[in-house]
Amino acid sequence: MISKDKNNSRFSLESLVANLTGYIDSRLKLLKIQAQEDIAKFISIAIIVGVQMIMLIWLVLFLSFALAFTVGQMLHHIGIGFFIITAFYFALFIIIFVKRNIIIRKIVNAFYNRMDDAEKMWTSQQQEISKENDNEQES
Repeated sequence: MISKDKNNSRFSLESLVANLTGYIDSRLKLLKIQAQEDIAKFISIAIIVGVQMIMLIWLVLFLSFALAFTVGQMLHHIGIGFFIITAFYFALFIIIFVKRNIIIRKIVNAFYNRMDDAEKMWTSQQQEISKENDNEQES
């Protein structure tokens, strides 16, 4: 309904601007809180993964020493045991070095797929929120 009264239209416009400003402020606060949550999740995951990687490195190191000593005792020469384990790691390094482009491509593709899945999930959540808002406005 269009009102021809200037006072009513001014009041409606001021009310609309105030509501819009309040909505934008609320939305910005929500985005800030969501960003803080995402940063906190990222930092906590990075710390956990970092600790796990350090523990894995120590595990591999000690298992390598144990295996080298075991192989060395079986061959009656500890140095040969360490040489065999070192040769194994060197061969593994060469294989990874030769296949590095394939490995990098697979990791990048996996990353993009995860990001695409996250974007689809976010989009579907936004659609659900807008449907809920539409249903509330219709009521």
